[in-house]
Amino acid sequence: ETTRDGQFSLEEVACLAACGSAPAALVNNFSYVENVTPQSLDALIKKLRDEPGLTMAPGPMPRLPDPHHHDERQEAPQATGSLGQPALTTAAEAGSTERKP
Repeated sequence: ETTRDGQFSLEEVACLAACGSAPAALVNNFSYVENVTPQSLDALIKKLRDEPGLTMAPGPMPRLPDPHHHDERQEAPQATGSLGQPALTTAAEAGSTERKP
């Protein structure tokens, strides 16, 4: 959708990596706006229209893991025991289907 004056367009995308705060919008490929409602989107467009050149601070950019870089500092997920204490599982055992003796 595009406004009649052609100044603003809204395009639906499959993912902005902001599932926890969806629906989200990305303004000018720069600033994330989260928890968007029709009213907040209308208010944002009005503000951008009323204040040409408005500088928008970059929102929190989602950080996705780089599939080509393995960080040795990353630990395997740690299971917890029944009392909330870490289960005795080594990194080598994490993800293993073998039963412990």
